[in-house]
Amino acid sequence: MRKIGLVALMVMMAAPGIAQVTTRYVYDARGRLVGSGVSGNVNNGNAVRTSYDAADNRVNYQATNEIVQISAGQHISSPDGRFVLAQQGDGNLVLYFAGAALWASGTFGSNFTTYFQSDGNLVTYGPSGPVWNSATNAIGARLALQNDGNLVIYDLDDRVVWATNTGGH
Repeated sequence: MRKIGLVALMVMMAAPGIAQVTTRYVYDARGRLVGSGVSGNVNNGNAVRTSYDAADNRVNYQATNEIVQISAGQHISSPDGRFVLAQQGDGNLVLYFAGAALWASGTFGSNFTTYFQSDGNLVTYGPSGPVWNSATNAIGARLALQNDGNLVIYDLDDRVVWATNTGGH
């Protein structure tokens, strides 16, 4: 198994067209692995989060490969259903509460789609390429439309790296 890994590493170094892959590990104060994230190209990121009880037993293990796509006319909702992030037909990405807009990307055009990519960036694409992005790059990041109305991107350490700052509802 070790030889295979070494050979793969040598091939990646010799072939500049292959995407660079980065793995990040997060440990708690006791040296226990609590998270890891792998980044590569837009379609292959993943994150693993682990938690332990007082006796060092693993009690929670969550693996994700979350790529969210919202096309024109589609939306995602907060867990309680009160907030909606919608990709409108006019190209604008809008966060709504009770029919009122709380936040908007300010993008306008047709055939727009928004992706939460595995590199941790929220990006709206038009027919000719990206038209808006959250300017975030966080291995193992997750997107959360929270019950308080805030749309947030958290990094692997659960730190906020971007938010609409629309919470408090």
